Amino acid sequence: MFIEYLTNLLGNVYKVPGTIDPEKSFLDLKVDSLSLAELGAQLTDDLGIEVAEET
Repeated sequence: MFIEYLTNLLGNVYKVPGTIDPEKSFLDLKVDSLSLAELGAQLTDDLGIEVAEET
C-alpha cells in the first residue's frame, strides 16, 4: 500500500516522468532536493513518518 501511495504522490504531485520503479533511488528518478524536502514534510504530515536527511 505504501508503494502505491508513494508512486502516486511522485507521479501526480511531484511530476516524476515515466514509470516509477520502486527499486530506483530518488536520484535515479531525478527528484530534486527541494522536492525531496517537500516529500519528507508531506510524509510526516500524512503518515507521521519522519524522514532523516542524509548529508
